[in-house]
Amino acid sequence: MKNIRCKDMGGVCEFVVKGDTATEIALRAMNHYREMTDEEHRTIVKRIEACTSEETSLWRSDFQKQFDAAPDIKAS
Repeated sequence: MKNIRCKDMGGVCEFVVKGDTATEIALRAMNHYREMTDEEHRTIVKRIEACTSEETSLWRSDFQKQFDAAPDIKAS
């Protein structure tokens, strides 16, 4: 299990996203962005939805490296 903050994924807040895989964290982060009602989070959703498949693949590759470098934590 790893923790990554919204802010560390290009977001704007300190919300912590937990997950066992990079994909799990990315999906939970997207849910977080969509649940927030402030303009900053809405802008992130729009930016993500406007990405080309190439841009998305590049982001996933970069995020996988970030996920791999994040320390493992104990699930609580």
